[in-house]
Amino acid sequence: MDIFFRDMLSDNEKEELQKLCNACNLNDGTCFSVPYDADIYGLMKDEGKLICAICAYHMGGRKDEMETDEIYAFTLPEFRKKGCFYSVLSFLMPVLRDALVFPVYKLNPGLLEILDRLKAKKDYDEYFMERELTENIETAGSMEMSGTENIKYEEASEDEIFFSSRFCECCIMKYSKDCLYLYGMLTYARFQGKGHGFEFLSELIRLIETGKTGLHGFKRIILQVSSENIPAVKLYKKCGFSVKDSLSFYNVFKKDIRNISSDK
Repeated sequence: MDIFFRDMLSDNEKEELQKLCNACNLNDGTCFSVPYDADIYGLMKDEGKLICAICAYHMGGRKDEMETDEIYAFTLPEFRKKGCFYSVLSFLMPVLRDALVFPVYKLNPGLLEILDRLKAKKDYDEYFMERELTENIETAGSMEMSGTENIKYEEASEDEIFFSSRFCECCIMKYSKDCLYLYGMLTYARFQGKGHGFEFLSELIRLIETGKTGLHGFKRIILQVSSENIPAVKLYKKCGFSVKDSLSFYNVFKKDIRNISSDK
């Protein structure tokens, strides 16, 4: 078995990573996207076949004053419990940052064993929330970006719209043919705790449903929010969003990792 370092994947390696990711998702019941845009990769091949990959993203934030990497790891089911993950992780250790974050979608016994061995600690959950949209046929149809007295909006790009008011702002992105993605929701500090976030988001959704933003045919709107952001979770629930799924984040510091070897 051979291990390779990459800071960019070739087209062939992207195809191999996609097959590996798809096989892991199918086996584990997960839905991780293929990390084509990671900052660094550790790839293990057996007779030319990609059997294990660790993909690391350099994060902008810091954990306990340490620079952080977000880690996604994939190992073909038939090659698990053979030390592949530990071998690739050991290979990458010199170039990984001091704090590592592992996103976990579904915790199984094998993964729990790995996290325990790494001395990883659960930090928080990321909620995936969703709200259904109902188009108002009577008022739908206008493509003009005219805005309202309370909310202004403009096209940030072909697939994004930026919304703002005196109190709040956010972005809406076209996620798929029938789904919108809300992100960057912000109530300005001096206006927080006064109900402006609820008024803004409620009005925004009404504008979308009546077609006044030029967004037509979308059946739902989704977003992600940290479980620790309790005010935001309460706001989204009040506006009709519900938690559909969650992703857990586990932290580990390189200095705490001990006895990583390829024989386990």
